[in-house]
Amino acid sequence: MKWKNLTAKVTGVCALSILLISTTVFAGGAASTESSKTKSTVNGYTYNAYSTAEVSLWTWNTYQAQSTLIVQVDGGGNAPSGYMGGQARLYNFTTAVLKVASPVKYTTSATSLLVTNTAQQATVTDEATYYGQGKVQYYNGNGYVGIELTKSPNVILSNSSNKFSGTNQLPDNLKDQEEYAVNNNGETYGSGLLESKIGEEPDLILAEGTNGVQGYVKADDLFPIASSLQEATISNSNGDIQVISLYDQDGLTVIGEFELKEGNSVTN
Repeated sequence: MKWKNLTAKVTGVCALSILLISTTVFAGGAASTESSKTKSTVNGYTYNAYSTAEVSLWTWNTYQAQSTLIVQVDGGGNAPSGYMGGQARLYNFTTAVLKVASPVKYTTSATSLLVTNTAQQATVTDEATYYGQGKVQYYNGNGYVGIELTKSPNVILSNSSNKFSGTNQLPDNLKDQEEYAVNNNGETYGSGLLESKIGEEPDLILAEGTNGVQGYVKADDLFPIASSLQEATISNSNGDIQVISLYDQDGLTVIGEFELKEGNSVTN
């Protein structure tokens, strides 16, 4: 089951809009940007959730990029165990490719906070642009409601002193695309960047596998839905790496693997 834009179906959901400005990070620098908060009320609890994109210097010529997902219970109260779940994702903005993602993580005790990070993405380059965009699941009494969060502003790595920082638009190769391509099996495929424009994510999401090859991951594999609180608790990875298949656009031919792995914050 792919996640659609469910804002109209969730009581009290609203997204606070801000101008998404890119942040340029020059050699030796570090930065973190965050999206506007998506406020949702589900099953009597109100949540504020947002995504970040972070970069920092790893070695003298290598940077590491990462995305973090943060969910907070409005008002400071605690939500019961398993009521909050989420996944952090880091995208390369220029190529529209999903680079890394965390497993879906659920809370395991009554708490007011959920935080999960993608693994660090190492990059050696003169220029690269990243953004973070997570997804959340909230327990509604019978199952889970999935909600797409707002994109973070872009983080741009650059060795150029005259790099322009503009608004977070779609890359040029996606600006005119109004719908996803469809394969012979009736599955849609394309970049997750287009979800906010088209209104739902594709069945097959453009991603980069562990072998460096670009292919597609199935939306159901990437963001599985727990059917109960018990299943949500059991499904937590506890730091283990989860591996899903990377497919050709036909959704049948396996061409590699994609890892779901949680990391530590690069800004710590």
